[in-house]
Amino acid sequence: MSRTLLALLVALTVSACHPPTWTQPVREPLVDRAFDAPSARPASAAFRAPTIPPAPAGSVAARLERFERESSIQLTTGEGSVRVVRRGTQVASSDGQSGPVITIRPLGNRGVQIGEQLYLGTVLVMPHSQGGITVVNHVPMEDYVRGVVARELAIWSATPALLESQAIAARSYAEAQLRGRPGKRPRTLLSDSTLDQAYAGEYLPGKSAGAQKVAERLRQAVEATRNVVLVENGRVLDARFHASCGGRTASFESVFAEADPGGMTPVACVGCAQVGTELLPASTSDSSSVVWEWTAGPEELGKLARELSIGTRVQSLFPIRRDSTGRWLEVRVVGDRTGHNVDSTALRQVLGFNNLKSTWILGTRPAPGSSLDGEISFAGRGRGHGVGFCQTGARELAERGLTASQILKTYFPTATFSRVSPRPAPTAPKSGALLPAGD
Repeated sequence: MSRTLLALLVALTVSACHPPTWTQPVREPLVDRAFDAPSARPASAAFRAPTIPPAPAGSVAARLERFERESSIQLTTGEGSVRVVRRGTQVASSDGQSGPVITIRPLGNRGVQIGEQLYLGTVLVMPHSQGGITVVNHVPMEDYVRGVVARELAIWSATPALLESQAIAARSYAEAQLRGRPGKRPRTLLSDSTLDQAYAGEYLPGKSAGAQKVAERLRQAVEATRNVVLVENGRVLDARFHASCGGRTASFESVFAEADPGGMTPVACVGCAQVGTELLPASTSDSSSVVWEWTAGPEELGKLARELSIGTRVQSLFPIRRDSTGRWLEVRVVGDRTGHNVDSTALRQVLGFNNLKSTWILGTRPAPGSSLDGEISFAGRGRGHGVGFCQTGARELAERGLTASQILKTYFPTATFSRVSPRPAPTAPKSGALLPAGD
């Protein structure tokens, strides 16, 4: 065991003698304001999508983007199956409902089944402003958090401490977005994708005894942290998280194009630094290593050139700005017609987040700035943006016996814990407002 790891564990063991304080009040006003501004997407001049009814107090409105733009959708409740289709500027269901918005309310708390997924709360279906339909799930916060944890972690092998720490981080992120952050208005919709937090409704275990135990462990972890959030400077912390930092987390301002909310300064990640360092292809499903390699071929580089309007092929690329860890912040991409400077996160988006797994690039082949002959290979550390809570490092720390509060204090050292009161329902927007798409 390294001296650094030993020192960290000794320090955290001492702090374990004092249970976390999860009851101090949050000083921010617990009142939501108006709905989000209209979507930045251009709506059809002939059609304006309907407004979304506000979610109930203490609930989340999750936009189910996986079903977006479908022309119809099949839903199942305890009362039977219902098919909803778009008809012009309205939607209509097989049970006789029609209008700009159809709300599917199940009996009791059995939820609404869509495909293989079960969504608790209610499901709303409405026309999308650019064709097809939009599906929104109004779900109580704690049910939403349980769904996020099940989607964000490999829960079969997760300890209670890891589940609890992820639950608090996920709840903090959602509450910060919905309450409003410094320089940001409150939001009313969260995406079900990694644009916000991965969410696929209620976790449905198999019938085996092992699967049932996993589901119960998940339920207990979320219940044990009910209403608990991270707080920084009297506000719910906009807690970001990612798969693996690679050994040190990134600074907020170097990754996100928005004001730093505080509370997420870079820290050393002992747990992540201790896991495997064998270089693996980016396409591998093995997550035991934090280093990877991937080759961008003519197809990916051609797409990059077209997206940046620099020609039809990329001739060279190289970083022009890095952070203290060596992560690429800004990249110069030279095409056969012109060159363009691009933010490294935007570069990942074009090349594919699952391909270029992080911006911590250890090296390229050929070397950065060299002339490319149709391809370039990247080697890097970490997976994801690298800011805040590191899931790989947190798993290692949890398996070493650290508590949820100790794990979270590792990644958010200046934050404190608090229990928040449920948010009241937002004020309904003015009639005729465009369908919000979030930030």
